Amino acid sequence: MGFFLNEARECGYETEGIEISEYASSYCRDTLKLNVHNCSLLDFEYKEKEYDIITAWYVIEHIYNFENILERIMYSLKDDGILAFATPNGYGLSGRFNKNYFSIVPSDHAFEANPKSLDILLSKYSLKCINLENQSVYYNRFCDIFNLNFISKNKLLSKIYNVSAKKKNLGDTFECIYQKY
Repeated sequence: MGFFLNEARECGYETEGIEISEYASSYCRDTLKLNVHNCSLLDFEYKEKEYDIITAWYVIEHIYNFENILERIMYSLKDDGILAFATPNGYGLSGRFNKNYFSIVPSDHAFEANPKSLDILLSKYSLKCINLENQSVYYNRFCDIFNLNFISKNKLLSKIYNVSAKKKNLGDTFECIYQKY
C-alpha cells in the first residue's frame, strides 16, 4: 500500500515502487502521490545501476523464478547498493517443528527460505548479509508445538526463549539487509 515508500520519501529518499495489485498501486499513486508502477517484477523495465536501495517486504516467497528476478535486481542495483527484504523463515520454530506447518503455508508461496540458504544463494550474486533480525518469535507458539502449555505463562522462561530463539534464527519470519560487493 506504499507505506514504506512514503516513509522513505519523508526521510528524503527519491522513491519508486512496483506493485502487482491495481488497487494498491492506485492507492499509492492517487492518495500518497508516489511513483508506483502497476506491473509484476518480471514486466518491470530494469535500468542498469539505477538504485542505491531495493526492498522487498514479504515478496520473495511468492516468486517462482527467484533467480531470474534476482538477476534483474542485481542489474539495477548500484555497486555497494543494498537489498533489504523480509520473508517467512522455513528454518524457524514453526517451519522445523510444527508438523502441520506446510499444510498451512499459503498456496501462493513458491518456497520457504531460511537465512543460511539465502546466504549461499545470494553470495553467488555478490551479495553479503550485513544484518539479519529474526521476527515473529512467539514463546506461546513454542509451548504449543512442544505441548508445554503448563509453563506458557512463565515470564522468565519466555524472556530466555525469546533471546535464544532470536540468536538461533527460530523466528517465524526474518528481515535481512544484503550489500552488493
